[in-house]
Amino acid sequence: MNKQESIFLLDSMYPNFFERKNVRSIPDEWICDEMILSLDQFEPHKYDKKLEDNISFGYYEGDIDELKKAVERVVPYWAQLYNEKQRIYCGYINANKRTG
Repeated sequence: MNKQESIFLLDSMYPNFFERKNVRSIPDEWICDEMILSLDQFEPHKYDKKLEDNISFGYYEGDIDELKKAVERVVPYWAQLYNEKQRIYCGYINANKRTG
């Protein structure tokens, strides 16, 4: 799958994805390799990890302002990329989905 085919597929699944303000506001220098990796040869079983019992993952269900404050403590300029209309998938350590 080439770049144009990937864009077409994503756009058919999530119309106007690349027109969203939060996507368009990401500066080119913030783009990571993970965002453009070709996954046609990806083998997920190679990356299975045994995590400690206190580590969990899930969609954030708490207050968006609290999440932005937490993000800002780690990477200040990322906080502006989150808004209350998004589904935000997070990793948690000794925490729950409402309090982060």
